[in-house]
Amino acid sequence: AGDVIPQIVSVVIDKRPADAVPYEFPHTCPVCGSPATREINEKTGKEDSRRRCTGELICAAQAVEGLRHFVSRGALDIEGLGAENIDLFFNAGLVKTAADIFTLKDRRPAVTKALAERREEQARLREEASGKTRKNVRSVEERNYEGLDKLFAAIDSRREPELDRFIFALGIRHIGE
Repeated sequence: AGDVIPQIVSVVIDKRPADAVPYEFPHTCPVCGSPATREINEKTGKEDSRRRCTGELICAAQAVEGLRHFVSRGALDIEGLGAENIDLFFNAGLVKTAADIFTLKDRRPAVTKALAERREEQARLREEASGKTRKNVRSVEERNYEGLDKLFAAIDSRREPELDRFIFALGIRHIGE
């Protein structure tokens, strides 16, 4: 206590409304349907406060989070390949594993198509919100995707990371920070 971030130290049951319904934590993963379990903390012998999906390799949510971790600042720190682009490339089927990140350059037309579709969707949503329509819309071929060259260069620059960063990027539980 006394920190900038408040800390919950106890629950005051007397303040709870009489008709309050206890919150039921999910017992299955909302993405893959695998059981969600609470592990036993080795140090305390008590159940951990977090529930974890047991789906591992079959869970799309875990795959996406693993990829996000792989490219994150503390891991490989690939500039321009943040959560939004990981989500886009995963949902487009372009990146399913960390190794796929290093082959994106070889699939430039598919990457460009995925980015163009996202831009079109974002533009459509802006038009709906503003009530205005765009003029002089350029085709995918006419658009300038110079940001892709920067992204591919950033990926190439991380092909041989330091060992500690690579081990951390693998996302092995209890290893690293």
